[in-house]
Amino acid sequence: MEAHILSAEQQKHSLSGKKKTKKTTVKNVLGTPYANYWPLINSNEEQQICSLLRKDFGCFKADKVSVPWCVMKTIPKEQRKAFRSANITSPTKSYRSSVVFGVNEATRLLEKKLAGSVLISDDVEPKFIVKHVVDICVLHKPCRRI
Repeated sequence: MEAHILSAEQQKHSLSGKKKTKKTTVKNVLGTPYANYWPLINSNEEQQICSLLRKDFGCFKADKVSVPWCVMKTIPKEQRKAFRSANITSPTKSYRSSVVFGVNEATRLLEKKLAGSVLISDDVEPKFIVKHVVDICVLHKPCRRI
């Protein structure tokens, strides 16, 4: 028995001849035509900023109050917590009200033009999360050089 051979026209209409060609897919990517501007500081400025941060943010950590046990055991158990909190001096609340942490809070202050300075780390991933903060800073120039 001979194998049946299909003509070229018949092969086009058969199942094996109707293979689909691969479609090219287009994927959209967010991009900007502008060059990325990320201001860098030199080592001298970095040392100045680090020393200022250590000096100014050192008071953010509340000092641990150490009351001797011989004094604490004379105070009733219900009043000990109030006694400890009375001895804590907290200048940190006034400082904390003038400092914000995070992208959202910094963006709100920049939009209201209330920010005195902005400090952003370069190792943020992905960068587009903080890219708009850099753009707002460049437009409004809230920062001053040390």
